[in-house]
Amino acid sequence: MIKKSIYSLSNITNEDITQFLDERYIQNDKGLYELRLQCEELQIPIIQRDVEMLLSSLLLLKRPKKILEIGTAVGYSAMLMHKVSGAEIVTLEKMEDMVAKAEKNLIDFGVEDNITIFHGDARKTIEDIKHMKFDMVFIDGAKSHYLKFWKDINEFQMLDNSGVIFCDNVLMRGMTVDSKYDLNDRHRTNIRHMREFLDYIGEDTRYHTSILSVGDGVTISYKL
Repeated sequence: MIKKSIYSLSNITNEDITQFLDERYIQNDKGLYELRLQCEELQIPIIQRDVEMLLSSLLLLKRPKKILEIGTAVGYSAMLMHKVSGAEIVTLEKMEDMVAKAEKNLIDFGVEDNITIFHGDARKTIEDIKHMKFDMVFIDGAKSHYLKFWKDINEFQMLDNSGVIFCDNVLMRGMTVDSKYDLNDRHRTNIRHMREFLDYIGEDTRYHTSILSVGDGVTISYKL
């Protein structure tokens, strides 16, 4: 058993800390901020505020030119990444209703020429774009398929050297850490697959990977 560090005896990530950070969230784009508020009110899943701040900082440091996103939803994160970095975005989404909402948002925000949506199961559509090259990938799709996405990106050599893969929701509200957080015992398959994914990328010597307890858990993997 690994002995706990004195610094791990208390967990600073709690509701008070989250609220403190959320109150200091800054979104400089008025339209995106209004869209965020709408999504939060309607409980439409988008990246959490602290994850957005981390992602934005990474984008400003990395300055990617072309980004692959897996999991479009309503298009919020795609538009955010474009607004922050100016990058061309290719994004994959399975749900037809989400594609429709995202396409409308892209038009409303005037970025339809900078963001391309591929409608379909990402496990298949990723093969349709395997010839494309990216310097950043943002994975926020079906949790059970993260490992397949990772393997496909590398098998098809879609990520340039010194590229970054950013994955969201890897802790799945704590369920990845301990199955006791799966209150209805409905996510055993997702939990198993996510644990396998984290173990795999942690041992993938092609990358330097950090797992962070930001939002619902993120990984940042830098291609060596």
